[in-house]
Amino acid sequence: MAIRMLEKAKGVLSKLLGRETLADALGLDAAVSDEMRAAIEKWSKMYVNKSPWLSEEIQSLNLASSIASEIARLTTLELESSVTGSERAEYLEKQYQAVLRGIRPVTEYAAAKGGLIFKPYVSGGDILVDYAQADMFIPIAFDGNGRITGCAFLDYETTETGRYTRVETHKFLDPARDSGGGAISRYQITNKAYYTDRNITGKLGYVVPLTEVPRWADIVPESILHGLERPLFAYFRMPFANSIDPGSPLGVSIYARATDLIKEADKQYSRLLWEFESGQRALYVDVTAFRTDRTTKEQIIPFKRLMRVLSHGAVNTPFFEEWTPTLREENILRGLDSLLCRIEDACGVARGSFSQAPEHMSSGARTATELKIMRQRTYATILDVQTALQDALEQLVWAMDQWATRGELAPEGEYEMLFEFDDSVVVNRQEEFMERIQLVTAGVMQPWELRAWYLGEDEATAKSAVGSRPMLFPDEGI
Repeated sequence: MAIRMLEKAKGVLSKLLGRETLADALGLDAAVSDEMRAAIEKWSKMYVNKSPWLSEEIQSLNLASSIASEIARLTTLELESSVTGSERAEYLEKQYQAVLRGIRPVTEYAAAKGGLIFKPYVSGGDILVDYAQADMFIPIAFDGNGRITGCAFLDYETTETGRYTRVETHKFLDPARDSGGGAISRYQITNKAYYTDRNITGKLGYVVPLTEVPRWADIVPESILHGLERPLFAYFRMPFANSIDPGSPLGVSIYARATDLIKEADKQYSRLLWEFESGQRALYVDVTAFRTDRTTKEQIIPFKRLMRVLSHGAVNTPFFEEWTPTLREENILRGLDSLLCRIEDACGVARGSFSQAPEHMSSGARTATELKIMRQRTYATILDVQTALQDALEQLVWAMDQWATRGELAPEGEYEMLFEFDDSVVVNRQEEFMERIQLVTAGVMQPWELRAWYLGEDEATAKSAVGSRPMLFPDEGI
């Protein structure tokens, strides 16, 4: 099943974020501050290794993408989730598993930029999903709990002469009234296409029919759906306090509080590179040792990386002199490692995730307690991200269910979602297994409870396999 990423819209969106452009072109106002727009743009550049401070002198450690990648890996490691309960659930499960197969990069984009929107849509008999990264959608309304309830999504098509831009807007209208005076929600989805010449930037252009772009020809310009409680998209928000704009319900990047530290780490890393570059061994040779080019009148130096001109033929000077500088890489590395530790603290991950292990941990005698304490910070961060991801996936499947009903894609029925995340970030399964064996041996836990936990069986299956054996005692073994 195809799953589209709204990657193309990024260039257009960067020119649409101004309030005046939005107000004029869409008749809407972006519910996001200038500070948040600037921050999202910076996080996005850092993620693709184009931080504004990089230059010929300052090289990148590529920390931003490494941090986001590690958070995504730990969040989705051995993630298992399913939809069960009915024939409708079987249909949703098929659509949902296509999303799960690509969930790690999706989580990485969200971690890097503060959030991401899942937007399902009907295509034939299937429900596909668009992913709109934080710099590819425009929130226009929030509810009292800070959830996005209105949003504009962008897509575009480039031709030889110009650019077509499609703006898809989702928002709730004022409710209608039924015959008894009760309120009925109204959810509006509009699609408009704009065209502008290729040499014009910063403007959407003028409105054109959707049919001018073949792949948009079947899109309905406007739909109003009734009876919806929530929007037909899911916002996966990073669960961190917004220190950029405390009043904004938008999420922030995993490295939002570490941007300045990452900048300093890049500088320190560049100093390390320069230390090795400038500290290369050299052989200073008298100028008379080299032949002179007849055309340029310059000395012909056979090994330019190794040899340098010592003098201009002065008397009583050595013919050559070897120079082997003393490198200061240890001090520079120590400073870089200190910065990496601070970055780990700011990103909510354990010391040693990117830095060298602390000195008191450098020996092989790390205790289980010490290791567990080191992992606690990462575990707390990952647990929060997993909770946010689960909330978003539940909202996504709810939206899929709504589309399945309206498109009559599968018989109606109830469904239940199951989630299981890996907890090995902080829990050593082998150690826990031994602890549970001790509990069984001491008579605190029944053998079937151990089997059910270890094999993932339900109570009835585990009891049936173990039989009616009583609790074990120390002399019985297991």
